[in-house]
Amino acid sequence: MRIRIASIATIAMSAVLALPIAARAAEITVWEHEDFRGASTVIDGATSRLDSGWNDRISSFRVDSGSWELCRDWDYRNCRIVGPGTEELSRLESGWNDSISSLRPVSGSSAPSTSAEKVAQRLYSGLLGRDGDSEGLRNAAAQIRAGRINDLVGGMTQSQEFRSLRQRLSSSELLDQLYRGLLGRGADSAARTAYLPRIERGDVNSVVLDLIASEEFGGGSTAGGGSTAPTVNRDEVRANGSGVVIWGGKGSFETINSARVQLADNGRIRISSTGSSPQTLDGTYTRESANFVRIDTVDVPYKGVQNVNGGVTFERNQLARIDVTSGTQGVRDRVVYNFVADGYRLASEESLCQQEIRGRLQSQGRSGKNLAFLAPERSRVTSNRYRITGEVVIVSENASAEYSCEVDSRTNQILDASASVVASR
Repeated sequence: MRIRIASIATIAMSAVLALPIAARAAEITVWEHEDFRGASTVIDGATSRLDSGWNDRISSFRVDSGSWELCRDWDYRNCRIVGPGTEELSRLESGWNDSISSLRPVSGSSAPSTSAEKVAQRLYSGLLGRDGDSEGLRNAAAQIRAGRINDLVGGMTQSQEFRSLRQRLSSSELLDQLYRGLLGRGADSAARTAYLPRIERGDVNSVVLDLIASEEFGGGSTAGGGSTAPTVNRDEVRANGSGVVIWGGKGSFETINSARVQLADNGRIRISSTGSSPQTLDGTYTRESANFVRIDTVDVPYKGVQNVNGGVTFERNQLARIDVTSGTQGVRDRVVYNFVADGYRLASEESLCQQEIRGRLQSQGRSGKNLAFLAPERSRVTSNRYRITGEVVIVSENASAEYSCEVDSRTNQILDASASVVASR
């Protein structure tokens, strides 16, 4: 991945000598100010965590080639897709201006391959069961061109028209309507296995976005047969690293030195690990982006299915980290699965915060304890000041601590930090 400073002459020449999109590597030019002003940078590769020079500083952009996913959080979370072609936006709207923290080129089935108008019409047919009116199609196409397809789908599923329709249709009937409208055929048994549980718990949006991201949708297929539920783009990944697994509230834990993640087409996930003893975690997942899958439930021994928080992060198609939590520390329903792969570099703010919290806990007499930092939340305080909050499990004490840090991303300094044990045996 290369990041380089772009000149106006370079941008102009690239427009004059533009090659066909399929023959060019994906590139995007970003600016620090609105209307393509200020410092600019050309990016031609995936960047899971923008450095402090560009993190939360992008105010306008131009897609020079390919399609791109722009994300407001690290590791390609909370994203929108822009492009293909020469999509540009001179002024990012509120909520996106100075808020982009990661971005990546989108290739293959994830990239839009039909016109915005055709996609809009298929969404109307799939979600509302009718052809779109001229004004509705025009507004929907504009949102698609602006890369706000997630917002468009969310708005349609929250509309009174969709809610009324949902009351009349069973989950199976709705899934058939989605398949007919988006893919031109009915849903088969594999699709029902993968998607009916999501629809029944009200998660229609992720089903629609999965179908839009499928090769069948991109190819515009209207024939029966072929692919059913979209296949994941990585069936199995594994990595060496370090982590811990905690089951139940008795304080016992197992260390991890390697992990393997298997994703099935039917929405099932299996995480296997080796370490102090072999561990296996089975459950269900939802793919939120090419680099993150959310784990929805896990199968807990002697308790059945349990809802969980967290998921699996990938970087450059490799396993990067696993963070799964559920239940309350010290209680029987507790589940913690934490793993960080060797070579995965934490963001500087997160790394600084962890070092500070380790020191704070040591000063409280907890030196030498095995700590497992779960994936933190990050919020912006000022343009270069961030608050990192999260939970760290003190595994050998059956205790956990809540922590918070404020970090200056430009000076890489801790401005404030705190840690307090909230549960122990």
